[in-house]
Amino acid sequence: MGRPKKNPSASGAYVSKKIHSLENTGDIITATDALWDIILKRLLKMSRAYGFSKVETPLLEDARLYEIFFEASGKSGEAWSLEAQGKAAVLRPTLFPSVLRAYFQHKIFDTVPMSKWWYAGLTAKKGPKETLSSDYEYGLEIFGTFTHLAEAQLISAVWEFLVSLGLSDLVLEINHIGEEECQRVYQEALGDYLNGKKYELCDACNEHTKKRPLNVFRCQNLDCQAVLSEAPTVLDYLDEKNHKHFTNILEALDELNIPYQLNPLYSGPEGHSRTNFTIKYKSKAQTLTLGEGGYHDRYMQQLCGKNFCSFGF
Repeated sequence: MGRPKKNPSASGAYVSKKIHSLENTGDIITATDALWDIILKRLLKMSRAYGFSKVETPLLEDARLYEIFFEASGKSGEAWSLEAQGKAAVLRPTLFPSVLRAYFQHKIFDTVPMSKWWYAGLTAKKGPKETLSSDYEYGLEIFGTFTHLAEAQLISAVWEFLVSLGLSDLVLEINHIGEEECQRVYQEALGDYLNGKKYELCDACNEHTKKRPLNVFRCQNLDCQAVLSEAPTVLDYLDEKNHKHFTNILEALDELNIPYQLNPLYSGPEGHSRTNFTIKYKSKAQTLTLGEGGYHDRYMQQLCGKNFCSFGF
């Protein structure tokens, strides 16, 4: 006689053991996914070749860390909140703030004058209507006392890694937006220009002109891009120190044979300063931004209360 079937409607209902991952999340199984195995191995190889050490940060972080980060970066609503050990915590939507926090918390600056870190891992973001979005993120960061040569080497490391994956249609765009004083003077001039074009700009860009005119450069609206084609460029507002710094970076990239496009109308996110760069992949249908880099001193100031020099992608 066969075993009786379980009745799901009866007391002690049968629960299916076929549990799957949550929607919009996924598993990474290198044994069955050859591409992932290649990517991770080449990421590790590149990091070691350029002297970057791996850093791991927790999945959960103090909610205040990301509140400050979102305020400094102009982003919001990306973190899943929960309570852990009686404190407000979040699932990390990006690893970057955790890496900055770790450098400061463990006082690495008292141990070595320069640190080169790389990081990679899963993230969890909150999307529209509280949808879950999981991603995999990697990055590199240099802390402490370093020259333009270390900066150029970081850019070279990222470029070589992406090229090693067979991405042939890559474009490296680079610009220099100066330090705080240069940005202040330039944004006043840019704001004056944009205010005279306010009827040609989208609503978001008109809001940016009141707070951070540089954000207008990040708008993809074609009408706004047309207005920016005649805007003053930040390179004309750099002081001698920042102009020399940028010249040194470009010369170093030339020596490393890293192709780049000078884009005086490119600006990274809020919180970036000095050298700003982005790497894009151009396919037939669209152009994808693979990542952005720049100096992150302002983030360090906001998150840690001290202005440690840091540059990363």
